[in-house]
Amino acid sequence: MRGATCSGKTTLAKHLKRILPDSVIIHQDPQELVPVHSVHQVQDWDAPAGAISWDRLITFLRRVKETGEIPPNHRSHDHLNEQKDVPVPENLRNSWIAEFRKIKEEREAGEEGTKIIWALVDGFLLYWHKDVIAELDVRVMLRVPHDILKKRRHERHGYHTAGEIIYRILCTQQGSSRSILTHFLLPPLIHHSVNGRVFANVACSSGIALAYAAPRLTSPYFRTFRTPTKRRVNGHSFSMISMPGVQSDPEGNLWRDPPDYWEQIVWPAYLEAHSEAFVNGDVEHGAPSDKVEGLVLLETLNMTMGEAVDRSCRVLKETWAGPTAGSCSHEVTDVTKDHADHMRGNCLKSHAQDRQILRRPELATLAARDIRVIVVGGGLAGLSAAHTLLERGANVLVLDKQPFMGGNSTKATSGINGAGTQTQQDAGIPDSAKTFFEDTKKSARDLARDDLIRVLTGRSADAVHWLQSKFGLDLSKVARLGGHSQPRTHRGNAQFPGMVITYAQLERLEDLAVSSPDRVKIIKKARVTKLVKDDSGAIIGAQYEVNGKTETAYGPVILATGGYAADFTEDSLLKKHRPEYYNLPTTNGEHSTGDGHKIALEIGASAVDLEKVQVHPTGLVDPKEPDAKVKFLAAEALRGVGGLLLDNTGKRFVDELQHRDYVTGKIWENGKFPIRLVLNGKASKEIEWHCKHYVGRGLMKRFDSGEALAKEFGVAPEILRKTFDDYNVSVRTQKDPFGKKFFQGEWKFDDYFHVAIMTPVLHYTMGGLEIDPESRVIDKSGKPISGLFAAGEVAGGVHGANRLGGSSLLGCVVFGRVSGDAAAAYLLQATTAAVQKAGGRLGAVAGHVAGSSTPAAASTPDAPSAAPAGKATSGEYTMAEVEKHKSKDDIWVVIDGQVLDVTKFLPDHPGGEKAILLYAGRDATEEFNMLHDPKVIPRYAPDAVIGKLKA
Repeated sequence: MRGATCSGKTTLAKHLKRILPDSVIIHQDPQELVPVHSVHQVQDWDAPAGAISWDRLITFLRRVKETGEIPPNHRSHDHLNEQKDVPVPENLRNSWIAEFRKIKEEREAGEEGTKIIWALVDGFLLYWHKDVIAELDVRVMLRVPHDILKKRRHERHGYHTAGEIIYRILCTQQGSSRSILTHFLLPPLIHHSVNGRVFANVACSSGIALAYAAPRLTSPYFRTFRTPTKRRVNGHSFSMISMPGVQSDPEGNLWRDPPDYWEQIVWPAYLEAHSEAFVNGDVEHGAPSDKVEGLVLLETLNMTMGEAVDRSCRVLKETWAGPTAGSCSHEVTDVTKDHADHMRGNCLKSHAQDRQILRRPELATLAARDIRVIVVGGGLAGLSAAHTLLERGANVLVLDKQPFMGGNSTKATSGINGAGTQTQQDAGIPDSAKTFFEDTKKSARDLARDDLIRVLTGRSADAVHWLQSKFGLDLSKVARLGGHSQPRTHRGNAQFPGMVITYAQLERLEDLAVSSPDRVKIIKKARVTKLVKDDSGAIIGAQYEVNGKTETAYGPVILATGGYAADFTEDSLLKKHRPEYYNLPTTNGEHSTGDGHKIALEIGASAVDLEKVQVHPTGLVDPKEPDAKVKFLAAEALRGVGGLLLDNTGKRFVDELQHRDYVTGKIWENGKFPIRLVLNGKASKEIEWHCKHYVGRGLMKRFDSGEALAKEFGVAPEILRKTFDDYNVSVRTQKDPFGKKFFQGEWKFDDYFHVAIMTPVLHYTMGGLEIDPESRVIDKSGKPISGLFAAGEVAGGVHGANRLGGSSLLGCVVFGRVSGDAAAAYLLQATTAAVQKAGGRLGAVAGHVAGSSTPAAASTPDAPSAAPAGKATSGEYTMAEVEKHKSKDDIWVVIDGQVLDVTKFLPDHPGGEKAILLYAGRDATEEFNMLHDPKVIPRYAPDAVIGKLKA
């Protein structure tokens, strides 16, 4: 494991040591006497040519691999290498521990006399010397941007050093006032302690001097020491000098960087050591060159530590789990260790890859083509998969049948779940993946799939952190939704979280499609109609219709096509499996027609729980259009902050924070419509942005007193007052007649309120394609279908019988990333043999590596994403002129002082026509800015701008 200073390599190594059985961390070996920089006159720990004793290191590596033993003159000082604790999900760690124990047991049982030892070589210069590179079996590098590394280095308290004691002696020559600074590697004769510094008397050719004992180093300065001070210890006269930058330690010294050390020493040495390892010497952004073959590059700024551990474990498993015979195993017994390096032979790797290719003809089929991973669907699951694929080095083709991507994810209003996040820790919320697992399993009931729930909940914190770090998202607010024992649903201070999260990924991917078209292709209005199989049954591509033509793209396929909660087609899955729900309104877009399910079922995929369709209890009823088939969702967060559900008599009838299917059932059982959701002043303020949005759409009203609220209900004020009083008793006693356990405070009759009419709506389909924990689609015989993966709502079994609020976005991100990992690994297997045979290397690491410059077959660009220049906007219009254009066939709106003719754009609007028609001939600025980034108009509708609003 190679990485710059403060890149996280040692933290990663220590996590892997806890996972891998019989493992040891081996640190690269620095020189016994660290050289002094010729210009800056400070000790140079980083220069590749001088900082490492290369002959010793290479000899050590070869000896270990030849004998299976650690040389006896090496010992461990890893206990001095303290690192900040960066936790990883417990279930992730435990699952990999079990996996590698199984590998070890199977291998050692099958090969008598074999013992497998994992050696984790941790160093900052491992990929400079070709002979060291040759001895390493798996080569991982962590890359972090310069500014982040510099900041971490400057914040670090120092570095413990250990090893043979080097004595720097200031000898005073007899009869001379000249002092000579001399280096000795000698055992001390007598130790002394003076003011916390360790000294030893040693013989000097010019007399007796007291030496400052400093393992491996003394002063970081040679040119700026203070005037020697005469001292006497045990009758000896000596000269003592100040040694800035070094502090004594019971077992070593603490190195602190002198001023400008980063600029003068560390970073220049890093660039020198790695310029040949990257194309054009671009160490920060370039693709790996051929110098370090098979390099696995981890861009850790875009990954959580859990993801780095998971990725590393996958690489190790792929390397070692294949061969079972003919391997060159070594038994390594003595693993107490020093500053050297690694173990184990390269002889398994190439044979394993070759045999794997020969055993799997579908991989050979793909390897013969110019391919990329095909992601079907541009919602949050597909976008998360695409970004993960790019991080792992694969090239991506995204196909979406809509004119604009984003899917139902953009409509999500409550947030994304995460257990054990930094946001929760900062708020003092005692949550964990285990607690989240239990909550989810309870909600899933008898259909719970423990293996999938562990992935969902165990990687939840990583998912939130990834969104925050990679996309800079605000997820600083946390709420408790129904069925959750802790507040864990994250959102920001403004705008709907689904919109914010999805568009952040969407815009980034669309920008990459313009700047790196060889890596990313996006084709919109492309409806996938068929999965392409080879003779072995593996999926090797997809057929799709675009511009009236049928095209074929080749590569493994990730289905991220969403659910079927708006499937009102002739072959409707909804009508087939839940006909009683067919006439209910839906919150889903018209694209949610189960396309991915249908094409996968056609090639023999297995489906699970298709009858499990979630009916959300709180769809917003528009009083002007109460029978509309598509309704806007009232976020569960409204109930999470304290909203109450009241029937037409002004009374409560349910625990508002119960599971969604339970609340829906109680609404139907109660039957006293209309049902209203009421927020008091405190709840309204907590979720103010949502309220403003709903009021703006005409879906919610504000009332400034209890009397006004009672009038809306058509009941006497005393009835509503009693409802509040009874609820306050429940708050004070923590005992509620409807079983509610979590409260947000008491209610006052003299308050202001926000109110909306609710109705149950089709919202989510828990059923879908059967997958395993690696997002591989399972066939009807129970085996994974090679080359086919699924993520998001199309994947069944993740949520069981009922989905918890906040887990839709989470499932998209988590299994989008899981499917991206799995598909990238699959593609790597497919291409490695072909590329190696041609004498090259797979340009496929970490999102910066250029793949093939040739586009995938028939993948015509759709000009998806750059912000094109809009036409001239010289016209000026009064508001009266704008108001004349308010019909569906001729519609103008005003946004931020610009006049837009959106008539042609209307059918393509991702939020539906109604959202625009509400503001026909009006100023839509406030509503627009609630939902959209300012870049949306120049990016997606520049030609709609026809002028400015006249002052």
